[in-house]
Amino acid sequence: FSEDVLVKKLNSNLIELVGGHIIALRVLEHRTPDQKPLDEVKEDIKSLLAARKAAEATYQQGSELFLKLKGGKNLESIAAENGLEIISHGALRRDDNRVPATISQKAFSMPKPSEGNTTVEGLTLADGSFALIELFSVTPGSGELNNETYQQLSQRVNYGRREISAVINAIQEDSEVVIFEDQVSDTDQ
Repeated sequence: FSEDVLVKKLNSNLIELVGGHIIALRVLEHRTPDQKPLDEVKEDIKSLLAARKAAEATYQQGSELFLKLKGGKNLESIAAENGLEIISHGALRRDDNRVPATISQKAFSMPKPSEGNTTVEGLTLADGSFALIELFSVTPGSGELNNETYQQLSQRVNYGRREISAVINAIQEDSEVVIFEDQVSDTDQ
């Protein structure tokens, strides 16, 4: 926070949210950060370091396996040699929820493989695991949106808007909102 907000306790600059909503923040109470005793954070630090080390090892192994796959080694043999499981979903659509969104996004951004070949990619997932993706083919969409599909998509978008509005309304109902009229300018003038 700026000195005006943190020390002088003035309102922050306006912050624009989704849907045209705008908020400003004001500090009511500020506690300076204090260093916790080592005994209190020791286990957390150990867990964090162990997780970081495991993620680095996973990334290293995943990168090595990716290079083998990219070099032409068969995915099945890579999996067998390393005690890994192959999860195959066959043809995927962009809205398919059988795979994590990051894998789907990566798969749909990969170049189309040439006839008889595959395109391969590797990526680290949010949970620290590493995924190898082997793309066999790309089936282009029809490019046309029929009325039924349009209606389904429109319903999904409208449902999403209603859900977001409901969340915003719930937050507003459960929160104490104070509007300082003397500090708000009328934008209609």
